[in-house]
Amino acid sequence: MSDFQTRKCELISKVGQLAGGGGPPHNGDMDARVSKLETLTETTRDRLAGVESRLTVRERIMATKEDLTGEI
Repeated sequence: MSDFQTRKCELISKVGQLAGGGGPPHNGDMDARVSKLETLTETTRDRLAGVESRLTVRERIMATKEDLTGEI
């Protein structure tokens, strides 16, 4: 067997291993995973909104470089 044929057989074997369980791409497990991601997205959005509001408050009360050097 040539090096090319050997490599081809190795690659075909690896592709077979990557194929997974042989189920369709959109199976019941995918629905559960998407549902988890949607829930995580909602939680992340709410937490990000809280961070943004705290930053907005801090920006209003933080001293600027000009404030610290007295150039106002």
